[in-house]
Amino acid sequence: MSTMGFAPDLDSLTPGVIVDGNYFLPTRRGLRSLPTTLRTGLPQSEQRHVAPFLYRTSRGEIELLFVVIGGNGTTRTIYAAKNNVHVEVTSPSSFVRQFCHFGKVILGATEDGIIVRADDVNDAQFTAVTNSPKVRILFAAGGMLIGANGSLSKDGTTIASGTDYWFASDEHNYSGWVPSTLAAPSTSVAAWGPLNSPAGAVVAGGPLGHRAVLYKRGSIFVGDYTGPVDKWLFPCVSDSVGCVGPDAL
Repeated sequence: MSTMGFAPDLDSLTPGVIVDGNYFLPTRRGLRSLPTTLRTGLPQSEQRHVAPFLYRTSRGEIELLFVVIGGNGTTRTIYAAKNNVHVEVTSPSSFVRQFCHFGKVILGATEDGIIVRADDVNDAQFTAVTNSPKVRILFAAGGMLIGANGSLSKDGTTIASGTDYWFASDEHNYSGWVPSTLAAPSTSVAAWGPLNSPAGAVVAGGPLGHRAVLYKRGSIFVGDYTGPVDKWLFPCVSDSVGCVGPDAL
């Protein structure tokens, strides 16, 4: 029997109709599941947990990273959930806003303005990524890293900065954000630029297939990598709908 869809006003005996359910959202494309809680097997804690990141390692194992806030919000510690226990993770900055998986590496954008990295199968220690931009948003798309809302420097000089700026790394290179020379043609596809209109700060972002989507509070920009000349283009696809922050995606 085929499913007619979600129609709560129809008779419950109607063939194929769904009149009630839990944890789903009806859309024009069909039914979409809503976020639900995840049982990790870890002991309960009264401390606040933020930036949860569930991923599959290059060895096929499922692991969970998260940040615990303590000291009345003044301290943060990164933990990995392994074998039903908390394992503390060292990092030059534990104020991670967002984690992402890039090849065999886990990266995090921090409130201290540095990007940290760790091997996905040995995530007990994070180290800083040198020559990376200071960004509040970070994710992988199209074989590159995309950062937003921050600044980029070369040899101590700021070359791009703004809450509406985006930054793209070199292809398959999480540490390649600045070409060796800015004046001459370069083999690097690293790029950056502002999203001027509509005005506002970039507050969230994520991949959409090979594309990169950036959100302001009242607008959406969808980026495509177009090749070594123009590199990334981010046209505005909506100036009336946006996002309130990274946790709302």
